[in-house]
Amino acid sequence: MTDASIAMSAPIMSTSDRKLHLHKLYLRYAKYHEVSEHLDGMIRNAKACREGGGFKERALFVIGESNTGKSRMLEELFREKANFQPYQDEEGEWVRPMISIEAPSPCSSRELALKILKELGAVVRNKRISNPELYDFLKDQLRDQRVEYLHIDEMQDTVLHNTEFAIKSVQSDVKSLLQIKNWPLHAIFSGVTDLEKFIQGGDGQIGNRSNTVRLELLKDPRDLRAAEQILSNIVVKHAGLEPGWAEKDELPARLILAGQGRFGTICDDVKKACFAAIDADRSKVTLSDFEAVYQVRKACLREDNPFRGNKWRDIVPQNALADLRKPVAKRKK
Repeated sequence: MTDASIAMSAPIMSTSDRKLHLHKLYLRYAKYHEVSEHLDGMIRNAKACREGGGFKERALFVIGESNTGKSRMLEELFREKANFQPYQDEEGEWVRPMISIEAPSPCSSRELALKILKELGAVVRNKRISNPELYDFLKDQLRDQRVEYLHIDEMQDTVLHNTEFAIKSVQSDVKSLLQIKNWPLHAIFSGVTDLEKFIQGGDGQIGNRSNTVRLELLKDPRDLRAAEQILSNIVVKHAGLEPGWAEKDELPARLILAGQGRFGTICDDVKKACFAAIDADRSKVTLSDFEAVYQVRKACLREDNPFRGNKWRDIVPQNALADLRKPVAKRKK
């Protein structure tokens, strides 16, 4: 079913089908196209490396706060790129040119290598294998299995729980993966802003071999138009519902505040508000639907809900449960 036909057919779709469509819905935004261009450049560089050329930048870092849409965006892009898809070679063997894992936590250099090898289906029989030998084995497996692209999500775990020495060890070993002899492995690393410490730390060799994309938080009033488009796309175009709020309600700005600027959170809040209208068999999504969604997510006091009243701009979502904090009793002398 095409996007254009969703709104027309929504009234005759079952409730479960309408909600499933919204669950699966992914909205592209500016950073999607920027990251897509970086991945296309990576694909071209891998080809140039195979032919004896290519640049040394073989890594892409995608950084953003939690729920800004990094993982979902990359999932969509990975599905979209033909060069990332499994294929059968001339001998009928299946090849996976790309693998994607989530970094172990805590993420030591050794644990990272073992996690990648597990994804490759490779067994390390020598439990006492040294770290250099382990990474030599990993490089052989990546080359032998013809893995050209490696994605590691939650890569910030390499710096969150490790000592400075351990972090440098991961940096050194990751750098070595980008220098496999006769094999142009390229890597995509995604994570929250702490990942910046991994890029900039050490001797700078990781930063010199990578490009970086930052997913910024939406801000009011700069990104009001983006919030308006999210509302229009989800509520009208895909849910087949009508706006039940007025311009004076300033819903786009309230959404940005309630979602703390996080693209993923804002999209989910709009979808859940649509679910409320669909379940109630209503044709309109109202401000009260957004209020209820936020109340469930934050369990805040009524006066601390950004979708209520006129003083909503003074609300700090991070303090939603502040009233539950118990005062610390003074010690008796």
